[in-house]
Amino acid sequence: KVYNLGINVPSMNFINKALEVRADIIGLSAFLTSTIPYLKEVLDYLRDMGLRRRFKVIIGGSETSAELAKKIGADGWAPNAVEAVALCHRLLAGKGG
Repeated sequence: KVYNLGINVPSMNFINKALEVRADIIGLSAFLTSTIPYLKEVLDYLRDMGLRRRFKVIIGGSETSAELAKKIGADGWAPNAVEAVALCHRLLAGKGG
């Protein structure tokens, strides 16, 4: 199941929702370069809270890349929704991003 939290969402809202619904994966997107720091912020919060191993985190959007995913410590990147679904299946199967 996918929960769309909308645009301009505070970073903690992603974590709180993931905890609330017992998510396996948190998906984040960036369509403006100014929002890229917030992708890392979610990952930093997860680490600081001791929750990083609890969730797989994937990123996507026009301003993202596989290199960015690696740089910020995300578990994977997808260039589009179809590939994001495939990535989620691989991550849930333990095959990595």
